[in-house]
Amino acid sequence: MDRMHSTDDDKDTTAATDKQENTRYTAHMLQDEHKDAANHMITESFYEKADLEQWLKPDVHRRDYKDLTDKIWEPLIQKNLSFLVKDALGEPVGVALNFDAHDEPTVDIASKLAIVFDFLEFLEGPIREKQLPQGRGKVLHSFMMATDPSLSHQQNVEVMQFMEAEVLSMAQSKGFAGIFTTNTNPLTQQLGTDVYDYKVLSDYQVNLYIAPDGSKPFQEAPDSQRAICSWRQI
Repeated sequence: MDRMHSTDDDKDTTAATDKQENTRYTAHMLQDEHKDAANHMITESFYEKADLEQWLKPDVHRRDYKDLTDKIWEPLIQKNLSFLVKDALGEPVGVALNFDAHDEPTVDIASKLAIVFDFLEFLEGPIREKQLPQGRGKVLHSFMMATDPSLSHQQNVEVMQFMEAEVLSMAQSKGFAGIFTTNTNPLTQQLGTDVYDYKVLSDYQVNLYIAPDGSKPFQEAPDSQRAICSWRQI
């Protein structure tokens, strides 16, 4: 599996460089009680805002995201690398799903989302095998983040910042050598390079992708739409 990000606003990210009082947010390692909230945020954020899936509509449906989350839920809980974010009132506002890059579950995706994950594997597979540290416990793969769709732009940026910082802190505490990501969202691309010091390993023009069946599923995307694979060494 590979990381995607979905956020509610791609406006100016100047606020992302300001120091935030993130004590208003808390991270909670993913538990079964969080499943409904995680499903809601991932489904609504990605169905409405995802940068790749928009080119596959109307063949992508809300239920496809729930099916995906259902299939990876048990491994997410077992690996204990993912977390839910709550605000000061205890309301869920974000979720970050992570795996060890060399210890990820095999997932059979029957929906059109398979096109997205085939594309991401096309980008990330060679990098994971040839450019990153090998073996379990070395590479934390942050592959999916979502925020609650009701958040304001400022809140959205704050929660994304908080999750990025928590992923880094967790990777450090568990002894990973670094964090591997794929960003398809302009906001998280900018945060990754300008704020969190990720090194760009691949910058791919999305509309050039040719799927295994010979089709070009993202051919309507503008030339400016990119998928960026990055590495943050710890």
